[in-house]
Amino acid sequence: MKNLFFVVLIFLLSWTLSLTGAAQEITSDGKRLLRFPTVSDDGTVFTYANDLWLVSRIGGKARQLTSHPGAELFARLSPDGKWIAFTAQYGGDYDIYVMASGGGEQKRLTYYPGYDQVLGWTPDSKRVLFHSRRASIIHPVNKLFTIGLEGGFPEALPLPDTGLASFSPDGTRLAYNRISTEYRTWKRYRGGRQSYVSLYDLKTNRYEEIPHTDAADLSPMWHENSIYFASDRDGIMNLYRYDLASKQMKQLTSYREFDVKYPSLGGLNSPAIIYENGGYLYTFDIKTEKISKVSVRVEGDLPQTKPRAVDAANYISTFGLSPDGERAVFGARGEIFVVSSQNKEARNLTETSGANELQPVWSPDGKWIAYFSDRAGEYQLCIRASGASATEKSLTTRVSGYLYNPVWSPDSGKLLFTDSTLKFFYVDINTGKTVLIDQSRNGDIFNYQWSPDSRFVAYPKANDNLFRQIHVYSLEQKKSYPITEGNFDDRNPVYDSSGKYLYFLSGRNYRPAFFFPGRSDTDWGINYSDTIGIYAVVLSADGKSPFTPNAKNEDAAKSVRIDFENINRRIVIAPVPFGNYANLRANKNRLFYISRPPAGTDAANALPPAIRSFNFASREVETVLTGNVGGFQLNEECA
Repeated sequence: MKNLFFVVLIFLLSWTLSLTGAAQEITSDGKRLLRFPTVSDDGTVFTYANDLWLVSRIGGKARQLTSHPGAELFARLSPDGKWIAFTAQYGGDYDIYVMASGGGEQKRLTYYPGYDQVLGWTPDSKRVLFHSRRASIIHPVNKLFTIGLEGGFPEALPLPDTGLASFSPDGTRLAYNRISTEYRTWKRYRGGRQSYVSLYDLKTNRYEEIPHTDAADLSPMWHENSIYFASDRDGIMNLYRYDLASKQMKQLTSYREFDVKYPSLGGLNSPAIIYENGGYLYTFDIKTEKISKVSVRVEGDLPQTKPRAVDAANYISTFGLSPDGERAVFGARGEIFVVSSQNKEARNLTETSGANELQPVWSPDGKWIAYFSDRAGEYQLCIRASGASATEKSLTTRVSGYLYNPVWSPDSGKLLFTDSTLKFFYVDINTGKTVLIDQSRNGDIFNYQWSPDSRFVAYPKANDNLFRQIHVYSLEQKKSYPITEGNFDDRNPVYDSSGKYLYFLSGRNYRPAFFFPGRSDTDWGINYSDTIGIYAVVLSADGKSPFTPNAKNEDAAKSVRIDFENINRRIVIAPVPFGNYANLRANKNRLFYISRPPAGTDAANALPPAIRSFNFASREVETVLTGNVGGFQLNEECA
């Protein structure tokens, strides 16, 4: 019998991946991926490849202003056009720097061991406005500060929690976001942490809000007697203007594909808002309300775009195991590698520098490797023979979105996968037919598994109470059945090889324990740790618990029988202490799982993270491997 072969995330893969291709082509429309722009009467400054560049307001050839290996971000030209303030990662932390608008030596203004982000300037161009968490004590929140060109101690503004902000022309008031969500991936979010535009008078302490809906209103910019901002009130981020005198709101742009991002207002004589849309830069003229595209040519040294060799072992993202346990497949830096355990030879299976392949999995019969690829433009589920010089075959014809977590059926004829719309599918590799199994409303469906006879699929799905419930889908009946009650957080269902039991993890142990949160010697907290237990569903109505003494090991099933009536009454608990468990796996001899100490536990008194197993014969928990393991897979013939 072959030894247990665990593939863990620290597997050593010695292979050098050579990146090919020349520098990014410059199209007739100009360079893309231009970010964080700022504008004055004379020019525009933006970030490209983490460096600052200067170009005319109408576009053209850009001139590189910085070349430090650290990132330079969030540049803001002063109102008088003489200075550029920006956030830079020169000493490891992100601090505030200034330099002349035409380039030159940078001067460091802040020395905070954290993150300081430039937001703008005071109207007199003498002080830089930024936000920082430097004044937070327990809960980290951003607060507003200003600092002079000579440096020194920053001055705090009297606001408790802030995001992006802008001074009024006379410097006595602020337009700002109370909640900082500009970097959240909450597209069309309408919840309680929504951003809107607030106004604050620094002299009278008067507070008010401009009219808002439940949409996101970001990046307020104050010009004369109007507030400009970006909002997704119509589903896409566009520019809006609110007139403080007339109380009228007006939409200024009408993009339908890409959001308006990182808008910034500048220019004393010819004021304009510059922003990013779809990777390009555009200006909105305040006086004429005309939109102009800023076509930029970037012709710097750009060492990041040069072909180079990198060690792919440092970029392993996913892994899979061959059925015989002799080879492993890895997804690393957009390529698929096959590695032999005998000679440690690594072979690049895809060799596509212009495409991204990821999440490879080996078919149970050892003939195929499945993975996702964007070679055709959008991600598709693909397979290819595991041997050398195999041809790729696409199983899907998706037109948009991301795909996740392919899982082979035991008969190697079908694949499960999910997509970014929370839909759950299987596809037949012979016919190419894709079947929708289910769709979630409350989170991704993952940790699903086929039955040994490839006729059923077990999966967890979150209900409206956010507790996950185990379901089983019958391919023959084309119907899903709930297995657990939905009153607890149930996940990670796995069949045993006999097909008589479905094991799963569930958080059902709510015994509070006191612990020190770590912030005080006297402040006690309550920790609901070790909530997870291991459970089994007896699939047939006449079946017996697998945890009874002297229970016999069952051979692999040819056909799985599931009696769905009253199935939730046939759930039994394993004789394993409650803990913090994940990655449950099963065979006829043992249950395998990862055990980790719960958050907030004193490390000196907690069991170290490890792969552990419950032995059905001895009815004891055994430690298989100790260490901070991110995941593992079992060889089918493991003991």
